[in-house]
Amino acid sequence: MITIISTVHEYMLYWNSPECSPLFSDRMREDQERYITRYIAPCIGNVHLNEFDSSHVRMLSMHLSESGLSEAMQFIVLRVFRQAMMHAHRHYRINKSFCDSLYLPVIMDIKVRIYTPEQVVAIFDALKCELMCNYYKLIFYTDIQSMEARALRVSDIDLPNDVMHIRQRIYGKTLNASYVKKIENPQQKRDIYLTPQVKAIIEDELIRRHRKEKSSIWNDTGQDLLFVYYNGNPVTDTYNRQTRILVEAITGIPDFCTLALRYTAADAALKAGASEKVIQDMLGFTSLRYIERVKDKFI
Repeated sequence: MITIISTVHEYMLYWNSPECSPLFSDRMREDQERYITRYIAPCIGNVHLNEFDSSHVRMLSMHLSESGLSEAMQFIVLRVFRQAMMHAHRHYRINKSFCDSLYLPVIMDIKVRIYTPEQVVAIFDALKCELMCNYYKLIFYTDIQSMEARALRVSDIDLPNDVMHIRQRIYGKTLNASYVKKIENPQQKRDIYLTPQVKAIIEDELIRRHRKEKSSIWNDTGQDLLFVYYNGNPVTDTYNRQTRILVEAITGIPDFCTLALRYTAADAALKAGASEKVIQDMLGFTSLRYIERVKDKFI
């Protein structure tokens, strides 16, 4: 039973439930629960609704800005929070939502950087001696998501038939929070046929991985992941943030991210005459309508 003494966390889970919001799809509900549990609850989840005020909104906004999330992801989390609090206000659980200031058009209209060919070369030159250089190359040349690359298993790769199966993603910003989950949506499961260049990247990483297995500190997790640290542990989001700092220091390119690599490749494919359906398959989107929404905003 939700009352005014329920916590923000409790109310948001109730708002996200089928009984309260039956029009949410299962995928939307799953994503929103992850945002609530991972980003909102640790900050202001224990605040009671009758104590909720504008200071908690500012606290959450500051917490997200310091978390290392991209501006686009911050906007998504804040939008979920805003919708839940406006729902609470409409149903008289709180006196005011205090969330009007969270609707930030500057974040909604953010442009994902598209790198020039010279910048791509400079980025990979900066990363050539890094532990996960092949990880970034694979994302660029196949357009898979970073969480799909990190969850890629050796058993997912069929080198004799030149194909790679995308079947799962890995979530979590730190090693303790990381977990691999199968992709439920059949449209997002896909097979990627390997070009000679991509095949060479994978073969090189398999050799690197074999060398890591010979190390005395190797920790066999049994997950069979292709991209792992020297000790066998999964790659975390923390590594991406460290890479961003390195790339900017060497090349001067700010805000390096895997999303920009993916959209740079998609932009090149569009300019080369690829259809929107091809771009959809490359990026793993479930709807052509999403391509229409992002084509002008991001690409």
